[in-house]
Amino acid sequence: MNSPETRLFIFTLPQKVIINDQQSKLICNIVIMPKFSPLLPLAEGVDGIERTFVPFATSDIQLTAFLVRGIVQVPQLNDHNEFYAVPANELPGINTDRTDIFTKLGTFFTIKDDYGREIDVVPIKKYLPASYTNAFGFAGARQGAVTDDSYFCALKQGGFRDAPPDPDIDTVNWAQVMAFCLHQPALAKQLGILYEGIEMDLPSADYFAEGGWVYADFLEQPDNDNSYHDLVPERLQRYGAWIPAVTETQTLFSPVLFPIEEGGVAATFDDVFDEVLQYNDGFAKIVHASQPVSTDHLAEAANGKAPVTDTGIRLAWDDEQVLEWYNRGFQSLGNINGAGTADTPLVVSRYRVDVAEVKGGDLEWKSQVSVVADDLRADGIELGNVDTELGVQVSPAKHGDTGNYWLPAYFVNWNGTSLCVRDEFAEELNRLREFKEQTIINGGGAAGDNPPMMYRQKETDKLDLKYGETYAFRVRLSDLSGGGPGVDALSRLRGEHKIAIQSFKRYVAPQAATVRLAGDGTTMTIERPRLNYPAILFTDVNTEDAKTELLADRQRLNDLQSQNMAALNRKFVREVSLPDPDVTQVEIVVEVKSLDMDVEDSYHSKTGISPKDSFVFLYKTYRNFPEY
Repeated sequence: MNSPETRLFIFTLPQKVIINDQQSKLICNIVIMPKFSPLLPLAEGVDGIERTFVPFATSDIQLTAFLVRGIVQVPQLNDHNEFYAVPANELPGINTDRTDIFTKLGTFFTIKDDYGREIDVVPIKKYLPASYTNAFGFAGARQGAVTDDSYFCALKQGGFRDAPPDPDIDTVNWAQVMAFCLHQPALAKQLGILYEGIEMDLPSADYFAEGGWVYADFLEQPDNDNSYHDLVPERLQRYGAWIPAVTETQTLFSPVLFPIEEGGVAATFDDVFDEVLQYNDGFAKIVHASQPVSTDHLAEAANGKAPVTDTGIRLAWDDEQVLEWYNRGFQSLGNINGAGTADTPLVVSRYRVDVAEVKGGDLEWKSQVSVVADDLRADGIELGNVDTELGVQVSPAKHGDTGNYWLPAYFVNWNGTSLCVRDEFAEELNRLREFKEQTIINGGGAAGDNPPMMYRQKETDKLDLKYGETYAFRVRLSDLSGGGPGVDALSRLRGEHKIAIQSFKRYVAPQAATVRLAGDGTTMTIERPRLNYPAILFTDVNTEDAKTELLADRQRLNDLQSQNMAALNRKFVREVSLPDPDVTQVEIVVEVKSLDMDVEDSYHSKTGISPKDSFVFLYKTYRNFPEY
């Protein structure tokens, strides 16, 4: 039972079943999560006798697993029968001394092992946008989900009260450090908390023909004082996963895990089990997308006020299911901090968004969370070359002081760049790098202390976002080990709206043209209106050429401002931009000044524009701008 006394957790996360003429095996990732300082011994009583276990950093971890076939009930820790089997092969473990790497890791953070901020266990709410309710046969909102204007009211409420001084604002505990390390798989494997691609030989090809279960445990090592195999049940919590009926090779995924207890658990977990049936292929079932159409980025219908700039396409998925997962986790947290509970932890940790351009034929999916790195290291900790996928996370937030937490209306915003690597071009264009370096210098550091980017987006997964094109989106689920279906996988289960199709349109109105009077005082030049970043990149221009020209415009503005600091004008303080290639023509209206009250013959009066002017309309003409 998970309780405040639990010190170690073992999570078994199935990834794939391989069944062919040569082999029959189950592949799992295993996460071992300590909830105490890995550098301090773990004190424990075994059979009434006090015993001090070695620190996790020096523990000898050897694993075994139990494959359970056919039964519907959650397996139990003891009293195994003929439905239980262990893999014929030996599972890998770790017995190297990891003290140095844990010590080095500890220097990166301010760590207090007993530190933890209190969390108010309150219901979380979510607004369901029209793109979600229109994506399937929506019949009514689940508990906590709303379709009224309460979310918009919360956003517009007054600000927060001033937070009290917190001397521990940058403090974390070791469990939080471990959770951070799971996002760096190469580091997590060196620490001994992540075991990837663990192969378990099945007794036969049809072993899971009627489904079953799998869970990992510590291998018994009676003569090994560095083992944790004889921790009492109150200190060690094991979680297992359900395996669907399978007789051929297929990917597996479990969104939640089940507690493995002595004597089994009495709960049936019916609602949770339905989720396992629905999501065991690892794909979101209701993906929806939309595009802001006005200055109010949450407005779902045009209100006459065109957006000033464009932010791309916004996405969300499985809104009510994600909400339910969060609320269940919060409620479970309250039970754990009390008397403890046989919980079913959500292990969906990240979401992986794929995009494809719709041009007819098969969709070529490109992951927007893929990253690569060469010779990655963290202050002496060698992590090697990296070619993997990260993911995006969804988090609730408070708005004002109402006490309510809200999930965002949309989870991500895709503008043609990576969803998990910061946009280096945007930083350079907006001089953020200079700002960061100056901030470090002001704090007593050196400009070189500004850390470089760890990762970069994989080149083959880059895709430009352009006006007039149509894009498809899908979302893959990733567990806390970083596992889950790959970008080449296909969903095998039904879903209401597994792929969202969105045409990307331009709603940003052209700006006013610039009129310049020539030196002779008789000639005027009308220049194309300008378009800002990132909207300029969404037009039909060459993306790389436009980036080069934007940086040149930034430098030109910097030079003009530095040369004219005493007399700044709008020519020097405008935002970085380029001529708008979508504007091809200018309308010229010629009017003659009339008496102040003579407004009915003006162009504004004839076209219904307010206010009316004291001019008389003469004629209207058009001029084409030169080819872009």
